[in-house]
Amino acid sequence: MADYAQGGKGKAKPEYVITFNDDIHTIIVVECKNTAKKHCSVHLNKPGGFAVDGVLYYAKFLKQEYNVIAIAVSGTNVDNMKVDTYYWQQGQEQYSSLKKAKDIILEPKNYIELIRGNKLKKAYSLDEIRNTAIDMHNSLREIKVTEAHKPIFIAGVLIALNDEDFAKSYSMLSSYKLVMQNIQTWNNYSLDYLFDFVKGKRLTKADMLPGNVNFLGAISENNGVREKIATSQYCKPNCITVNYNGSVGEAFNKRIHFGHLMMLTFCMRRIFGN
Repeated sequence: MADYAQGGKGKAKPEYVITFNDDIHTIIVVECKNTAKKHCSVHLNKPGGFAVDGVLYYAKFLKQEYNVIAIAVSGTNVDNMKVDTYYWQQGQEQYSSLKKAKDIILEPKNYIELIRGNKLKKAYSLDEIRNTAIDMHNSLREIKVTEAHKPIFIAGVLIALNDEDFAKSYSMLSSYKLVMQNIQTWNNYSLDYLFDFVKGKRLTKADMLPGNVNFLGAISENNGVREKIATSQYCKPNCITVNYNGSVGEAFNKRIHFGHLMMLTFCMRRIFGN
């Protein structure tokens, strides 16, 4: 990067500077341009005219006193805006690019989590959840996932996220659109290739003893948990349970051990990764 000894005319300042009460040594600086054409120059040496050039210009001097998270945003429409984020640690000569924040804008605290290598968290509004659900419904219909298979499909994705290798590849997809595009490249497998099937055992009310183990019944609410029982027989977690009587077809993702069940269980085989 060229030396920014020569600045522009007038008093330059970024659009936003964000500080943290619980981390006074780290700040966020944001530089914005109203068109993606002004995102960055070829040699990153025009801080007055381009977002990336400008935010790195500020970060170069601020890093003498702070750890600087530098965010360059260009464009006014979320569908075609460009976003690049950099981290310039205090006193260091070189900055690094935060690839996971490419073309997305995070909540301020999530940038701190990102540079620390922690999992990101997001609070979704009802409108965002509703719009995502509509997009997911339409995308699953396009790849011919039937209504009957949707609960199993979604539960399967949730279970797969417990796999370290899958979770790492999933976290590299920066938008829901990329997730769905990735899903469409998946191969077709029969269920018996992916799962071991375990049939449930009947347990009558008279034989139940109160305890702290989940008993799964053929119901449609409470994630399938009818009540707590005492038992020494456990089913392994990370599986999908499907009712074959009562509320037929209801499916639940189970992430903890549970006791007797009156349903069919799909137990995921570890066939990918290790």
